[in-house]
Amino acid sequence: MGREEQLIRELVDGRVTRAQFMRRAAAVGISFSTASWLAACGGSSKGGGATSGGSRGRLTMAVAATPTTLDPEFSSSPQDREIDVAIYDRFTQFKIVDTGGTRQADLKSPPQPLLATSWKVSNGGRRYTFDLKPGVKSYVGNELTTADVIWSWDRVFDLQSQGLFPLNVSSVAKGGYRAVGKYTLEVNLPSPNPLLPIVLATPVPGAVIYDSTEVKKHATADDKWARKWLASHTASFGPYHAESYQPGQQAMFVANPNYHGGKPALSEVIYKEIPDPANRLSLLTTGGVDIAEDLSADLRNSLKGKSGVRVESVPGNLAIAFGLNNSIKPFDDPNVRRAVAYAMPDDEIIKTVYFGDPTVRLFKGYVADTFPAYPDYWPYQPSNLDKAKSLVQKAGKSGTSFEISYTTTYPEHEKIAQLIQTALEPIGLKAQLNKQTPAKYQEQYYGHKAQSVLVQDAAFVADSAYPLYLWFGRGKGAVGNWINYANRGVQDRIDAALGEPDLGKREQMGVSIDKAIVDDVPWAMYLGIGFHVPMSDKVKGFAWRPHNLIHFRDLSKA
Repeated sequence: MGREEQLIRELVDGRVTRAQFMRRAAAVGISFSTASWLAACGGSSKGGGATSGGSRGRLTMAVAATPTTLDPEFSSSPQDREIDVAIYDRFTQFKIVDTGGTRQADLKSPPQPLLATSWKVSNGGRRYTFDLKPGVKSYVGNELTTADVIWSWDRVFDLQSQGLFPLNVSSVAKGGYRAVGKYTLEVNLPSPNPLLPIVLATPVPGAVIYDSTEVKKHATADDKWARKWLASHTASFGPYHAESYQPGQQAMFVANPNYHGGKPALSEVIYKEIPDPANRLSLLTTGGVDIAEDLSADLRNSLKGKSGVRVESVPGNLAIAFGLNNSIKPFDDPNVRRAVAYAMPDDEIIKTVYFGDPTVRLFKGYVADTFPAYPDYWPYQPSNLDKAKSLVQKAGKSGTSFEISYTTTYPEHEKIAQLIQTALEPIGLKAQLNKQTPAKYQEQYYGHKAQSVLVQDAAFVADSAYPLYLWFGRGKGAVGNWINYANRGVQDRIDAALGEPDLGKREQMGVSIDKAIVDDVPWAMYLGIGFHVPMSDKVKGFAWRPHNLIHFRDLSKA
């Protein structure tokens, strides 16, 4: 172990004070900025020394950033969403099954009860009646009732917050729900929609159930929904509660002693901000933390053969799409889009960027292969440079230049962009690389301005129509249609599939629509990259769900 790693471990374990760390840091050559943030996150929120990953009841996670808010209705980062799913329970959940040593959500079976004990569908698929689990209590001891659900959903509609998306995509409208008893909620939809239990089991960000009795204590005349208080506090009926929150440093979460699902195995979870991925790796390998999130493929690869650590990997649904803006030249011409797809260096990307990781694979269609209605249709691979070149010439675009936009957030994206650039040169297209800061990048692709763009994302809801609507539909709900896909006939079919209550028919429609979109090739590549969690060998119980986030209640330490 090097002197720097030893000193970092001594800080995290509490064997040196922050002042001692700062003095010794200079002696071993740690920069002042690095020393500052390491020192800042070294202390326990309870006082009396530093936290560590050593206690069986305490788990320490090294993450890229602390949450920007603890209020799920205003989440904007992966860390925000991870805290959402770790803290707040919804009505339903997916069954977790063991698939050859890896625990995963069973996406092909109906959701199971969580806060709801049961539900029934009536009135031709337009009415859901949920029976809540009696005796469910929050961290402060208040019992869950339908009043909490109604208050929480009213908050969504009044504040126009994150929960609008999952409620809208499930056809839940303001005022379309009512209490028919202390523990029974009736939801009336304007049209049949089978997504509500599935969306709640995923869960898509927002539409959580707050302990409204507790939250109302912190509301004011100017802030009747307690936005200010919920930004730094939690009030849930789930397994964990935020005991402290120090933005830019760490957050501490403690188990809900009243949790309806039984006592969580971990009494505390420390969520520690370590911005540099190399330092997250170092802390993991030296035992300073139990989990190191968001390590690049090369850093994960360096863990092979390291004692005391492992990487939990699942195929999952996380992917990189290479989107071609259908409304901007030269990609307004479908022949040019097809040419790019025929030239994609998918095998080379898997081999050189992801070191041949078996969870990295080409999705044949625009629905992940772990979801229902996977089309298994992609006529553009294996690559065919002769055909690609012919299509470029047919379109009269030989020698055309264009930009590939990508973010600095993921180091793999620059390598992928470089391989695409090299692959397209022989067919007569000149790609210019446009590496952007996260803020500029989001402005470009969310604003539908990027000529072509690499995007890393996943459709969370395990449904045959939802991903197609998200990426290629029309209207405000299709937030992922950042490449301006606008085939009206296909979009009419997407709308029809969204309204189809029969799941079997819905899947058939989804496969057919997906194939039609593939023929239009708005994305030249859709590469599944797996979901990977580097962790200590002592951590047990990890389970993958389609939102690609960690649930604290799954975990324990040996």
